[in-house]
Order: sequence, then C-alpha cells, then structure tokens
Amino acid sequence: MRFRGLLILMLAWVAALGWTQQSPSLGMYEVLRRSDVYVHPEMRGKVDPQKLEDAANSARYDTKFLILPELPEGWTRNGSEARGPFARHVLKDRLSLQDGVVVVMTNKGITGYSDKLTTEGLRTLNNQSLGYTTATDKTPGLIWLGQSINSQMHAAAGRSTMLTFGFVGAAVLLLLVVSFGVMIARARERGAILQRINHLRPKALDAMTYLDGYMELLQTPTNREGLHESRDRAFNLYEAGLAKMKDLSRLAEAEEFFQASIDEAKRGRQFIQAELGEGPVALTTTPADYQPGKGFPGAPLFEPVPEACFFCSKPDSTAPIVIDWEGQRRTVWACEEDQRVVQSGQSPMMRGRQQPNGQFTPWYSQPNYDPRRDYYGGGYIWDVMAMSMFLNVMNPFGWMMTPMWMGGMNYGAGSSGSEGSSNSDYATGENFGGDFGESGGFDGGGFDGGGDFGGGGDFGGGGDFGGGFD
Repeated sequence: MRFRGLLILMLAWVAALGWTQQSPSLGMYEVLRRSDVYVHPEMRGKVDPQKLEDAANSARYDTKFLILPELPEGWTRNGSEARGPFARHVLKDRLSLQDGVVVVMTNKGITGYSDKLTTEGLRTLNNQSLGYTTATDKTPGLIWLGQSINSQMHAAAGRSTMLTFGFVGAAVLLLLVVSFGVMIARARERGAILQRINHLRPKALDAMTYLDGYMELLQTPTNREGLHESRDRAFNLYEAGLAKMKDLSRLAEAEEFFQASIDEAKRGRQFIQAELGEGPVALTTTPADYQPGKGFPGAPLFEPVPEACFFCSKPDSTAPIVIDWEGQRRTVWACEEDQRVVQSGQSPMMRGRQQPNGQFTPWYSQPNYDPRRDYYGGGYIWDVMAMSMFLNVMNPFGWMMTPMWMGGMNYGAGSSGSEGSSNSDYATGENFGGDFGESGGFDGGGFDGGGDFGGGGDFGGGGDFGGGFD
C-alpha cells in the first residue's frame, strides 16, 4: 500500500509539471513561481525541460529558466531584444528573488542575469554560453550558463564574507585605492563646477542689478513690460540654480540655470537700448558737475564716513561716483582702485562681516570702527562680498527692506511680483526611462551572429551581441 501511494504521488507530480509547461491558461510568471522552468509550446523541441529542471534543483541559488520564441510586447524595438533588462525585470519585479538567477532564451539568443555579478562578468558568461549549444539543442548552453552564474555568485559571496570579517588583503587595498581615486575625480569635477558657479552667480546678480536700475526709467509700456518679464525670468532661473545646488550631484544643472539667468538678463537689455540707447551702467562714474557736500545733481551724497571709500572704507578717497539702482541715485566716495573696477564695468567688493544668521553687514555698520584709525591697523578681520551680492543680502529675494540711504528698493522677484519658480525650459531632460534606459549593457549570446542592440542605441549602453550560429 505504501509503495502504491508513493507511485501515485510521483505520477501526479510529473503530470502537474507537464501541465504547467504546456497549459496556455496559466501565465508564465505563475509557472515560474511554482516551478523553475517555463517552456513555451513552440520551443519544446529545442530544449529538454527535465534536464533544465534537474539543473535548477541542484543549483545553489534559486535558478529559473524561461524559454520563449520571442520576448513579450514592449521588450523589443526595431527587431532588437532587450533580454538583459527583461531578465532583470522577471527576477526583481515578477519573482522578487533576492539571491537568484534568471536565464532567458529566445530564438535570437541566450541571456542570464543576477544582480550579484558585474555587467562585464555577465556579458562574458552570456557570450561563452554559445559554445555549449548546438543548432538542435540549446539545453547544454542554458545549463552551463546557469551553473556558471551560480558559481560566480558563490565566489562573490565568499569574498564578501572575507571582507566582513576583516581579512584585509590586496583586493581590499585595490578597492580602496580605486574608490579613493573615484572620489578624488568626483571631488575635482565638482570643485571645477563650483568654481564656475561662483563666477557665474555674481555675474547673474550684476546682470539683474543692471535691469533693476532702469525699471522706473522706461516710459514706453512695451519696453517697460518686456524689461519686467526678462527680469522675472532671469530671477526664476537664478532661484532654480540655487535649488539645484542643494544636491551636489546636480551642480552641472545648477551651472546651466545660472548661465541661463545671465543670458535672459542680457536679452532684457534690448528694451533699455530701444528706448534709451546704451545709457549709463548701474554703477557709473560721472565726469563733471559734482557739488561739494551735496553730490551730483539728482544723486544726493551718501557719506557714512567723510571721504572714506564706500566699498572698502579706505580713508582719503577722492573719487565721487554715482550708484544707480531702480532710478534711485546716490553719490558715494570710491578709492582709486574701486573707481577703476567701476569704470571697467565690474562690481566692486564690499567690505563687511557675515553674521551668524547669514546677513552681511557693511563696514560702516560695525561699532567703534574708524577707517582713519583702523583701516591700516589690521585689527579687524573682514569678509568681502561683491556689491551686487551685498545688495541681495541686505534686501533678500522675495521681501522688501529699506536701507537708510537708499529709500525703498524691492530687489526681489521683479517688479511684477513673480515668485521664484523654476522655468521648465531649463528643467533636466528625461532619460529613455523604464527598463530599456536602465539596461546595463550585459546582454550577450546572440544566435543571429551580431549585436541585437548594435553596441548601444536606445537600450542604454550596449546590448545583445556575440558570436552566432547563422
């Protein structure tokens, strides 16, 4: 009786296995959840399901064989198959295997996948598997590929265990050296980008400051509206760049936004030129008509300390210049060096101190500081900031502040009140997306004698290739 019962159970198991391999009503993913092999009816003559089942049962890790005439819809393009991404999809998304192997075969080739092996390692094994297949029987190649991936996964796990327990050797040293080299390269790259950004940000602020100097001077509605719109767009792009800088991996995007802000501000100058011609720059020297103790006509004298350079505090400065923002002009003193900076079209550096709350206060707001006594003495440690940047710290974007010497100045989101939202025209581009865009370029074993991906293309960095039988 016991023998008869065992015989009945064995026959039932064999019947169930055959049914799962042949039943069209049971999905292939469900079959793979119940067993280790799925063979499409059209492919029965090309593989031996029982040998594949035996190989999967003897494997160290969960190993699944999926035999199809072609990949499902959505995994081919222009005749090219993404077997590697498809195998990854089956392993991770359909079967949710943590330590597993999926081997996919179609009429075009064989590809195995495990997330424990490198892209190069998988590519090599996929191509080598072709040497174990014949025109009429692909089973040996499939079994060899599954066993080889299992072996390399086990070897990789052994190396990982050795590192975990602290067996430091040449491999670990090499890994550290390579990692350190990569870190240095990335740090240098980011440093170079940051250096360029630090050059672009003041330029962007200068460019917006230039536009602000003419906001209230243009009388033609078309020119005034066009200038406001350009100013708003430049500001939004600048704000988007600041947001990107919060993520070090997106510094390159931040650089693009700052450059775009500069370009947009430059486009706004056309409205100024259309009405006023070239006109004076926002920071300008005036050659004549200075009235001692009063300043230039229309530009009252602002003198925190008599004859001290407004920018660096150097005493006995003898060059009066006009500062022009949003139509509000002031006469200030400048030393010869800062006068040359202004004449060159650049923004002078403002001397002051950065407060713990991030606000920059100018030198003339420091208690007990006397330029005539302290300028050359070295008793003060100063921060410096570009004049255009200084204005923004005193009057940050998006709110209004009234400095004692300027009157109302809204250096914010532009006169039209636009908030600092990102301009979609400069948003980051999207990759091809999906599993095609994430393929690691490890597909191999093409039966058609060439690369189904053609060495790259839309499937992301290389694809099916290798020797073939045709």
